[in-house]
Amino acid sequence: MKSSVSLLLSLINDILDLAKLENEKFELDNAKLSLKALLDKVKQLFVLQAEGKGLKLTVDIDPSATDLEIVSDERRITQILLNLLSNALKFTTEGSIRIKAQRDGDAIKIAVKDTGCGITDADKV
Repeated sequence: MKSSVSLLLSLINDILDLAKLENEKFELDNAKLSLKALLDKVKQLFVLQAEGKGLKLTVDIDPSATDLEIVSDERRITQILLNLLSNALKFTTEGSIRIKAQRDGDAIKIAVKDTGCGITDADKV
C-alpha cells in the first residue's frame, strides 16, 4: 500500500513539475545523497510488483561507487528512475530488470536494463 501511495504521489509531482516547466519556475534542490541508499529505496518501491510478475529486480553498483555520495536533486532523480522502472515493468513479461550504476570519469551513469520486448525498428524515430 505504501509503495502505491508513493507512486501516486510521484505522478502528481510529475504533473506539478510540468506546470513549473511551462511557467519557467522549475528549480533543482541539490543535496548530498548516498548512491546505494537511493537505488535501494527505488528498488524497494518495485520489488513486490516485479516478483508478482515472476521477474528478478536487481541493483548492480560498480564496487568503486558503492559508498559514493552524489550531489543531486533526490526527488527528481527518483522521479526519473521511477518512470524508467515503471516502463521496464510494464513491458517485461519474463526475465529481469536491472538498475546499474557505474563510474564514468567524474560522473556516475545510472541505467535501467530489462529483458522486455524493446522498441521495434518500425517504431524508432
